[in-house]
Amino acid sequence: MFLSHIDNFAVEKKYLAPRIQVALEFLRKTDWSSKADGKYVIDGDVIIANLATYTTKPKAECKAETHLKYIDIQYMVKGAEVMGYSPLLSGQEIAEDCSKEKDAIFYKNINNEQEVVVSEKMYTIFYPTDIHRPSCLVTTPQEIRKIVVKIAI
Repeated sequence: MFLSHIDNFAVEKKYLAPRIQVALEFLRKTDWSSKADGKYVIDGDVIIANLATYTTKPKAECKAETHLKYIDIQYMVKGAEVMGYSPLLSGQEIAEDCSKEKDAIFYKNINNEQEVVVSEKMYTIFYPTDIHRPSCLVTTPQEIRKIVVKIAI
């Protein structure tokens, strides 16, 4: 897992893989305030962004997940949410395996889950070995706008 602010991209980009650099540069240069929710193709089927507006929920209503085929970049356009994180280690109990149809594996309980508040212009990078639980409220439900970029691995 990697957590940062888009304003640090120029300094940090040398540490990031080329496809991640392309995705973050696209996020940084685009004025998202005027964009409609939906899918934005960055590089064919290799890098795809999905902009969505939704209301954050209590942690108990948010699913913890991993992905096998894609790296997730989650970029906060407006608002703030809590994201849970834990490394994928043995002993994590799978609740539902949707890896074939949706590239998602959902988990029942997360061992040693850590939480981070992600606010405007911040982003996270989740790799296949990172269990993450997005969409959780900070203190009360709030409407947010967030982009999830899927990068094929």
